[in-house]
Amino acid sequence: AASDVYKRQVVTITVDKGTDLSNVFATCTLSSGATLSPALGGYQDWSRLNKEFTVTSASGKRSKPWTVIFKTK
Repeated sequence: AASDVYKRQVVTITVDKGTDLSNVFATCTLSSGATLSPALGGYQDWSRLNKEFTVTSASGKRSKPWTVIFKTK
């Protein structure tokens, strides 16, 4: 297949209950040439507690879905 999709990966971030997630500046580092969709750019609202992203290899032949989840403690 032109695009191999792998099992979804999950990143879980635990924050204190009551933490304001409406204006979070998140960043990530990818391999050279890889892309993230949707892109992380500046401050974003994470108050829904999770977001889904897709990382695509520089060649465009492989992609992997990721879910970032904020949990409260």
